[in-house]
Amino acid sequence: MAGSDIASKVKAGLAKAQAAVSDSNNLVEIGEETIVRDPINGDLKTVTWKTLANAVFKSYNKGYIDGTTILAGDRELVVDGDIILKRGLRVRAYGKEYQIQNVDFKAPSEVILAQIAQCREV
Repeated sequence: MAGSDIASKVKAGLAKAQAAVSDSNNLVEIGEETIVRDPINGDLKTVTWKTLANAVFKSYNKGYIDGTTILAGDRELVVDGDIILKRGLRVRAYGKEYQIQNVDFKAPSEVILAQIAQCREV
């Protein structure tokens, strides 16, 4: 089975999981901050939000919370490879805003099957 076939199955599984746990009021959104430099009036920061399709937001297993790298309240975001996640991006879900701390790419071949991001409330 080709990597793209596996990625399609992962995407379908994430879409099914998202449909089971989310509703239209609780979609997962990713935001990228843009700063427009203005030395006269001060810098202007804006965040552009985009809904993440095929995203599941979940709590960490308590055994992984070490109080240093993973804190109580950190959440895991599991998404497909359509939008590449990176450290520092903002995530909005269930009325809270988080910042991505770390991303683990699941890509045994050239195709990203899934991404698992550690998110911390801001």
